[in-house]
Amino acid sequence: MGNVSSNAGAAQSTANSALANATAANSAITNMASDSILSPVEKPQAVLEYTAITNEQAGIDTQATNYSISTEKTAYDNAVAALTSYLAGLTGWNTIPGSD
Repeated sequence: MGNVSSNAGAAQSTANSALANATAANSAITNMASDSILSPVEKPQAVLEYTAITNEQAGIDTQATNYSISTEKTAYDNAVAALTSYLAGLTGWNTIPGSD
């Protein structure tokens, strides 16, 4: 009878572990699908895109100035500034992998 009890205990432990893993996976999937959460899976792409935006800003501004495009240049610079400000307010947005 001790062997049956031991096997049942091991099976229960395995089931509890599987439930915890499934719950964590469901939570991660929910967060990835949410538009209001930046998950660790999404962070590398966000960092790459932000870096590209800020790296190309000086060249775009120079071209806009050369072609006397001022209204759009101002709107663009304001958008980049707003994005920078928004991201600065998010704790750990560029910590990879980090947390949600």
